[in-house]
Amino acid sequence: MAVLAREEPRPMAMPNKMELTLPLLKLVSERQISIQEATTRLAKMFNLSASEQAEMLASGKGRFYDRVGWARVYLRQAGLVDLPRRGHLRITKQGKGLLAEGPQRIDMRTLQRFPEFRAFMDRSAKTGRYVSSRIGVVTVPDPEQQRASDADVVATEATLHTEIQYRLLKLGADLGLSTWVARNDRSRSFGRERFANMPNLVSELPLQFDMVTNRIIELIDVLWLDGRSIAAAFEIESTTSIYSGLLRMSDLAAMQPNIKIRLFLVAPEARRAKVMQEINRPTFSRFSPAVNEICRYISFERLSEEIERATPHIRHLKPSFIEEIAESCAFDADSES
Repeated sequence: MAVLAREEPRPMAMPNKMELTLPLLKLVSERQISIQEATTRLAKMFNLSASEQAEMLASGKGRFYDRVGWARVYLRQAGLVDLPRRGHLRITKQGKGLLAEGPQRIDMRTLQRFPEFRAFMDRSAKTGRYVSSRIGVVTVPDPEQQRASDADVVATEATLHTEIQYRLLKLGADLGLSTWVARNDRSRSFGRERFANMPNLVSELPLQFDMVTNRIIELIDVLWLDGRSIAAAFEIESTTSIYSGLLRMSDLAAMQPNIKIRLFLVAPEARRAKVMQEINRPTFSRFSPAVNEICRYISFERLSEEIERATPHIRHLKPSFIEEIAESCAFDADSES
């Protein structure tokens, strides 16, 4: 009888932060556990290869460790786990109660059930201040709240706004396009990479508009360029007010009513409702076409996850990929779904 060789388990796709929340909570329910041990056990649970576990973000953090850190923050902010000592997790009564329900997964809707998590998201939306840390991109509340969550957050110099700019610049270059970053942001850097030194970044815009229009365009956060044409324009809104980006978009629409540029507002998922409310104000609807008709919305979270999912075959994608992951800003369209 032939002896069949035992098949090695195939590596699974690297889970995102939300896919890690339930497995992490289950691990913590067994006993108090260190975040390092939890990361190791989760990597084994998802059959991650050594190369996947070694993947690094541009900021120098391990990609998988970063995602486990996100899951930890979400569970803690929902009151499902606490930190009995530095670097260790312990399940709470609330966490045990959730597991007793036998959930198939933990998503944002699940977390929003808990007042602590809703308060966390409200603080995030109000302050609009973000940093990247060794555990991922997290919001930083007021100083008192930040001191209370020092175990979760180790701030670096990069803001989330800068990180999203970097991701869009890199994505544009990977898609074979030239890119432009707002003139006043050229000196910024993310991780070890300075914007001014990024591939495909142009130092001057094609002069196809009048001087006033060009001044507006030069201040847009990120542009993708296809030859002398603007393929896409992105305004990144991580602060409390979203008016600066909307005003640039509306000015552009007013001065160039026949313009054929894909316009995108990129903001945290927690601020989606605010973005939709503001862009549908009469102030931004008096032009033809209205700003909400020509501008689409992408959340930070969706953008990051879709880029990571597309990375293995990024050079085979077309620039229209970005429009496929965006949603309409018009209230009567898919923004209500």
